Amino acid sequence: MPDFVELSRCFRDLAGAELDNPDLFASLGGGSLYGADGWPGVLRHRRVVLLAEAGSGKTREMREQAARLRAEDRFAFFVALDDLDRSGLAGSLRASGQKRALAEWLAGGNSPAWFFLDSVDELKLVGGKFRCALELFAEEIGAALDRAHVAVSCRPTDWRPVQDMEAVRAALPLPAPAPLLQPPRVTADEAFAAVTLPRTGGHLV
Repeated sequence: MPDFVELSRCFRDLAGAELDNPDLFASLGGGSLYGADGWPGVLRHRRVVLLAEAGSGKTREMREQAARLRAEDRFAFFVALDDLDRSGLAGSLRASGQKRALAEWLAGGNSPAWFFLDSVDELKLVGGKFRCALELFAEEIGAALDRAHVAVSCRPTDWRPVQDMEAVRAALPLPAPAPLLQPPRVTADEAFAAVTLPRTGGHLV
């Protein structure tokens, strides 16, 4: 028997009313899957909050996604939020080679990394502060935050849609969009010459 069964999970964005009332969301059992996407779609996003009930397999699936990304020679880290709150990011990495991989990723380059932060409800259960844990995470990775994809898991009934989402936005801001490249300034005479004069061997003649 395999120790992990691929369930082809589907995810969808939550409407405002569902976010405002997580108890309602939980009672709906996830609702319609119109426009849903699987893990590949989730992993394309820079910041994701995954809400699912206890026993739905959030932790196991996040561990599996991190392992699959590592198997593809990408940087990926599963982080228990309660460990992060107590020990910092590097101290919370238990898997073999993960501390070394984190140091390699932080050292530079343009490679992205995926961080799976699990789970807000477990952190709150031991008295941890979600905002403090996120701030510690952001402090440790510094400027590399712009290269990070971060997924946070929580039970719907433990997620505070206003306070917790504000904590995510404040501690894990999205990178600023790249500035649009401005074309070089060209005078009217130069523009006229460029489009009217014949070319020979790639040079204006």
